[in-house]
Amino acid sequence: LSSIRVPMIAPIMLLAIRESESLQPELIECIDYLLGDKRTLAIADVDEWGQVVMIGLLTRYARCQFVAPSETAVDSDLTLLLSSCRPLLQSRNCAVVMAVAQLFYHCAPPAQLSIISRALVRLLRGPREVQSVVLVNIATICATNPVLGRPNFAISNNMFEPFLKSFFIRPAEPKHIKLLKLQVLTTLVSETNVQLVLRELQNMFEPFLKSFFIRPAEPKHIKLLKLQVLTTLVSETNVQLVLRELQTYVNIAEMADAAVDAIGQCAVRVNSVADSCLSGLVSLIASSNENVVSAAVVTYVNIAEMADAAVGAIGQCAVRVNSVADSCLSGLVSLIASSNENVVSAAVVVLKRSTFEPFLKNILLT
Repeated sequence: LSSIRVPMIAPIMLLAIRESESLQPELIECIDYLLGDKRTLAIADVDEWGQVVMIGLLTRYARCQFVAPSETAVDSDLTLLLSSCRPLLQSRNCAVVMAVAQLFYHCAPPAQLSIISRALVRLLRGPREVQSVVLVNIATICATNPVLGRPNFAISNNMFEPFLKSFFIRPAEPKHIKLLKLQVLTTLVSETNVQLVLRELQNMFEPFLKSFFIRPAEPKHIKLLKLQVLTTLVSETNVQLVLRELQTYVNIAEMADAAVDAIGQCAVRVNSVADSCLSGLVSLIASSNENVVSAAVVTYVNIAEMADAAVGAIGQCAVRVNSVADSCLSGLVSLIASSNENVVSAAVVVLKRSTFEPFLKNILLT
């Protein structure tokens, strides 16, 4: 039987021969044969569930017997183990893929870890039970490799950041899957993808936009928090609804300046409404409320891009220069200083036609 080139025959013969001392020569022959077998590890020839057990055993052996691999030195036997198991990442058996992923995570050099990310993400398209197990493992990988600094990303970011959208939440998914995906998303966030992650998180609350509308009986700190959420959730599809709501808040004394600032944030977030927001800010400069006027000018200065609208803002402030706050005047000076020559020339004409001397005195004082 020792002449049969089947890997499982020799171990069976070894067990049989060991029972009889008279067969010691045959035992030595079998041992010599096994030690002389230099063929590549044939783990792919084992059945799928046998592969899971074998890979787990080899993982524990490698962790105990091999020196930790580095970028420059890797044990040849460890290299053989990794190269033999790598094709199994394409296995149809999820348990086999997970076993290989654990082998690479615990034993492979850092440079080779990225190859398991695509295989793990592929498993997310499987049944919910598989999704849950895979997400727990991905979350563990991310949690044990936190971001240490920039621009040096953690191992987890290099592995899973290209597949960031695979962790976006779907409405039909169960709660525990959503929580695991959210955990992975917040771990993978970086300067390069923070806006993408924030937009995804916004989509979770956008269907409940009206729940963040302000009620008169609410305390001020609740109103301000709701206003902050509203401006964060604004998008192309809901910007008109949010702006109409913000216009009503301008008439609330304690919320006027915050509402004006929120209008400016909407203009920055959604470019298509920037012109109408700027026009609205210019009209608010004519308000009888000094806080509204000051907030409108300061907000306008931060987002102003249109020359005609800039002249309008300067003219409105020049007319009411004696009644506006110092912050408004400072903002107006900044607006003129940062504008192009046409705006500055037009501003001089406007100021000459208005109360120029009080305005000039206020500028000199500031």
